[in-house]
Amino acid sequence: SQLSEVKLSDYKGKNVVFFSENEIVVGYLAMMDLPQENAKDVIDYLHQQEIQTVMITGDAQSTGEAVAKLLGIDEVKGNVLPENKYKIVEELQQKYGKTTMIGDGINDAPALVKADIGFAMGDGTDVAIDVADAVIMKNDLTRLKTAHQVSKKLDRVVMQNIVFSML
Repeated sequence: SQLSEVKLSDYKGKNVVFFSENEIVVGYLAMMDLPQENAKDVIDYLHQQEIQTVMITGDAQSTGEAVAKLLGIDEVKGNVLPENKYKIVEELQQKYGKTTMIGDGINDAPALVKADIGFAMGDGTDVAIDVADAVIMKNDLTRLKTAHQVSKKLDRVVMQNIVFSML
């Protein structure tokens, strides 16, 4: 009956923990993982480059949507079991073409392998780091932005070299 007094809708995207004494609720905490401060800037950059962003998470759909709203992520796949991340990456490849996956855990390893480019976070598990194509050191997402900028510049230089050598 006391639970009905707490509007859980006010805590969308948060995990609510209740404390009770003698089966009477005496308090509660609403907790939520906050994204890195620079994550929004990286997502904004990706959108400027016309890159679709999708969050694949084992967390509840509402939790994922709350984080996605903070960051401006285009799409959320929530309540995803570890073995289904691989399948979702496969679906995204069919829908969008080339796909990049960023992950840090054992659960992400199959999806990192399936993606066209798999990035592991430097503080992630050894398995994720071993199977990834590249590692983002110090868990700094701005390095993903830098890697994308460098790769675009490299594409231009290679194309220039091909044109000049053909002339």
